[in-house]
Amino acid sequence: MDYQTFWALNPKKLMPFITAYNEKRQDEANWADYVAWLHGLYTLEAIASVLPKSKVKYPTRPKSEPRSSEEEEFERKKKKLKAAVEAFNAGFKTKKDVNADG
Repeated sequence: MDYQTFWALNPKKLMPFITAYNEKRQDEANWADYVAWLHGLYTLEAIASVLPKSKVKYPTRPKSEPRSSEEEEFERKKKKLKAAVEAFNAGFKTKKDVNADG
């Protein structure tokens, strides 16, 4: 709002400008809070990824970047195959286990 408009309005007509300004400031504060939270999340994953015996991996792309359906399908198939291989391998005894049994 320019200087002339400010002095030409009465307080009642000025209230929508004040309300809009307060809402803008609140939106900016909410955005700053979200960005701080996101920084904390990335920091947490960075620290967790270097700890011993940690299964956490640092993200390869920003969390805000959407995944394509092809990537999601690939990840789903990869997890399914990994589970099948682990179940298959669990059915075998190792050579050491066979020798220990007799």
